[in-house]
Amino acid sequence: MEIAIISDQKGVDTKNFIINYLIDKDNVNVIDLGSYTDTKEITKHITKEIKDGNIFGIIISKTGIDSCISCNRVKDIRAAFIVDINSALISKEEDNINILCLGRLTTDPDKSINIIDVFIG
Repeated sequence: MEIAIISDQKGVDTKNFIINYLIDKDNVNVIDLGSYTDTKEITKHITKEIKDGNIFGIIISKTGIDSCISCNRVKDIRAAFIVDINSALISKEEDNINILCLGRLTTDPDKSINIIDVFIG
């Protein structure tokens, strides 16, 4: 599974924490798309990557909500702002999301890992 990950500039520590977790997983290839200050830039980079290939995306931003709204304006993108395991399960099984939006102020790094595991497990 290929996973593209991107963050706002204050989410870099969380992004790196997640990358370090994912690189130890079998059959997971991580693509680090960097960090940006502008939601439009984040959206542009990750949606292009998702549309160009069979890739799952993860965004870490201040709340996750702004990125989710911005991504869902793009054709063929199904982004969800997730804060708990139940929402992750429903989004995976029923909505087939292709971008997971996490808020660095709403979800701590360890909980983010648990949510990500729903999608890669």
